[in-house]
Amino acid sequence: SDVCSSDLGLTFSETASLLASKGMVNYDEFLSLGHSPHILQKYNIPGDTVEGYLFPDTYFFHKGMTSTQVIQSLLNRLREVYDSRFQVKAQEQQLSRDQVIILASIIEREAKKDSERPIIARVFLNRLEKSIKLESCATVIYALGYHTSYLTEEDTRVNSPYNTYLNLDLPPGPIANPGAESIAAVLNPSEGNYFYF
Repeated sequence: SDVCSSDLGLTFSETASLLASKGMVNYDEFLSLGHSPHILQKYNIPGDTVEGYLFPDTYFFHKGMTSTQVIQSLLNRLREVYDSRFQVKAQEQQLSRDQVIILASIIEREAKKDSERPIIARVFLNRLEKSIKLESCATVIYALGYHTSYLTEEDTRVNSPYNTYLNLDLPPGPIANPGAESIAAVLNPSEGNYFYF
């Protein structure tokens, strides 16, 4: 068996590249599975991709596992992690699982340290509550489709439902695969009237 750690905050395509580079999956087949209506329905994932629902963790894969078995391992792990404790906390905050995953994915890409995650969560939750745009650079980078360490004003005007500089509320789907710390931050944010970080 092989050990493969799926890094925190990778996008679906980055996860596919990582797994393909380790010889675990065929890149194109894995991408196709991530858009499969059967997989999306089986795991109750809205939208047209598994983006955000492939839980980053350390996995033990056996030689000869199919791409389907690998993707289902990643999806099943999120089901295990997002257990009844998380579900109860989400209900208390009147957030659906999908809203939690979307927010957690943004936090995953914004945070540099674990200690920042609950503060970032509070900022975004406060902004959502007051109908203020999230203005997350991470969502703009996702909308652009390529990584950049510096955003221009023109970048923040990219026409995309994922651009939270232009659009109110959450983007239509996650922008990466969040880890447990980011999910927990959404459900246990810092206290305070933070609107900026």
